[in-house]
Amino acid sequence: LPANDVSINPNKAPFDDPKIVDAFHFAFDRQAFVDVVTNGLGSTTSQPFPDGYLAFNPEIEKLWNYDPDRASRLLTEAGYAPGQLSIEITAQSAATNRAELVQSQLKKIGVESTIKVVPPGSSTWQSEVYIAKNPQLATDGTIGRESPVQNLLAVYGPEGIMNLSGPHASPEFTAALDAVRRTPLEDPEYKPRLWQAVKVGVEQSPTNYLFSNPWVIVSNPDLKNLNILPSQVRWEGVTVS
Repeated sequence: LPANDVSINPNKAPFDDPKIVDAFHFAFDRQAFVDVVTNGLGSTTSQPFPDGYLAFNPEIEKLWNYDPDRASRLLTEAGYAPGQLSIEITAQSAATNRAELVQSQLKKIGVESTIKVVPPGSSTWQSEVYIAKNPQLATDGTIGRESPVQNLLAVYGPEGIMNLSGPHASPEFTAALDAVRRTPLEDPEYKPRLWQAVKVGVEQSPTNYLFSNPWVIVSNPDLKNLNILPSQVRWEGVTVS
């Protein structure tokens, strides 16, 4: 299940102001994304893992609720009256619907925005967003990795390809992740330490995870050996009879 987010870049104004970042924590109606983008088939999430997965920490879901009034007050405290703050939303051409929903929800807290659509291409998004880290804010997501530690490094690590805050990663997050790495999978402490690393990662990042949506794979009996991994579909050895 991919987990989708609004990636925020604290290296770009206005998100170098922690109060603006805090305001955006309360700006998004996660259930609306589930209803509109996934047609009700997905689920809300505030972390880079879907409900039901080993690393999903239910405590995180209580950190930030949808509170546009509180978001508006925080923006006022940061010196922005309604309509004074304007940002650019960067989106992939195949996912403009979620960018439009972000735009409409930001409008409710007094933030104006424009949408920049990155054209399709095998490396365009990677070069502009993941490498150059140009956006102020981008709609993005993670499809996971073969291990939760890999995924946490990708989204929150200092070299993380999807960490728009890069090279920022708090020492607390690094230490929590190291504790997970030192713990055998069968150790009873593995899950609590993993949950702690997820919690610290979410708390130290300005990025807001919003919803997960299911992969729907349809095939017929003539398709053999389709290998679905946590992060991808592999086609090696697939045959059609």
